[in-house]
Amino acid sequence: MNMATTKSEDTFSQLFERSHISVIRDQTEIVIEVYCFNKSLAHGKVVEAPETSELKGEWLDVSLNEIIDVFDPWER
Repeated sequence: MNMATTKSEDTFSQLFERSHISVIRDQTEIVIEVYCFNKSLAHGKVVEAPETSELKGEWLDVSLNEIIDVFDPWER
């Protein structure tokens, strides 16, 4: 049995245990609270973003390949 997993498979499994993700948009890290996800996308609300981006409060769909970190807010 092959034990190697892809980055998206690893990210998918982490989403069951943690509630927030970070991604890069317009060369800036934003934080999204995840409300639902599947094996290819995560859907959530932007909770941290630069004011100039006007993304805070927006709902976004993010490819699992775009995710740079999966965490709970108290871990940071």
